[in-house]
Amino acid sequence: MAAARTINRLDARAAHGVDCCRMRAPVRPKLLPSLIPPARLRAYWMFVVLVALIGLLSIKGTELRRWAFGVMPRDDLGIAIAAALTLSILAASAVAYRRFGWRRTLEILALLVGVYIVNEQLSVAEERLHFVTFGFLGAAAMSAFGVVWGVLAAAAVSLWDEGLQYLLPDRVGDWRDVRFNLIASGLGLWAAARLRRD
Repeated sequence: MAAARTINRLDARAAHGVDCCRMRAPVRPKLLPSLIPPARLRAYWMFVVLVALIGLLSIKGTELRRWAFGVMPRDDLGIAIAAALTLSILAASAVAYRRFGWRRTLEILALLVGVYIVNEQLSVAEERLHFVTFGFLGAAAMSAFGVVWGVLAAAAVSLWDEGLQYLLPDRVGDWRDVRFNLIASGLGLWAAARLRRD
């Protein structure tokens, strides 16, 4: 009986000129409405992962530093962090050149000078790692939330991080670190804004 009804419906559609062979994809119900546009979802998750990494560096920073210095001498660790930072800026420069040409590429390369000037102010390898992480956080915040909300999100994470360090017995929260975190986030935000297609 049900099969006969289905055939009758298909015949009726064919009689009215409707393509009866076209299948529709099943509609999946959304469990939660999407607050973040799909194009920004990857940047949002990168932001979340970086916030978790910053929290981990704050909570386990002393133990990670001891482990890192056991694996690699202090000078070599600083060189490795600087090399990773240089490679990431060169990769961003390549993206800028491919998308926009030489002008924005030179702007991104000028970021190297600013980063190395600030990096010389940081004597501890852990602070340099924090600086790199907050730079990536700023870029992810810009890509996920836009300029204004990205600045606010990066500032909130910076204050949260230093507040967390202030509460931990083996760490020290410092306004100087908040300043360097904000500078790093600002440089990352600026780089992401310059790499964004107009």
